[in-house]
Amino acid sequence: MSFWGPVLAALLGGGLVPAIVSYAGRKKTDAEATDLISQAAERIVGRLEVEITGLISQIAELQALIKLQAEQLKLQAEQIANQSLQINSQNDEIKKLGHEINILRDEIRRLGGDPDQLVRRG
Repeated sequence: MSFWGPVLAALLGGGLVPAIVSYAGRKKTDAEATDLISQAAERIVGRLEVEITGLISQIAELQALIKLQAEQLKLQAEQIANQSLQINSQNDEIKKLGHEINILRDEIRRLGGDPDQLVRRG
């Protein structure tokens, strides 16, 4: 016991207790820091979840708007195609009527009249 007595006294009196207290204090500080970091991370994650939810909602609204606009464009394209068909049909009719007018003018000339002197009477 003569060896262990002075060693034990030196350890206890010379710094083992302060070393243990210091070590425990650092562990407590580390735990508090970890807890603060975890809380901050939870708040950040919460805010990000809110932002992501908002962005998902905005994306859904934009997709619905794009779909509606695509449908409107399709309808307008169909209307334009129908109007083009009507215009082409009217142009054909105008050509036919122009041809008939020329035939009638030629017939009036053949009969001795002047088609430019004709006056429409109603």
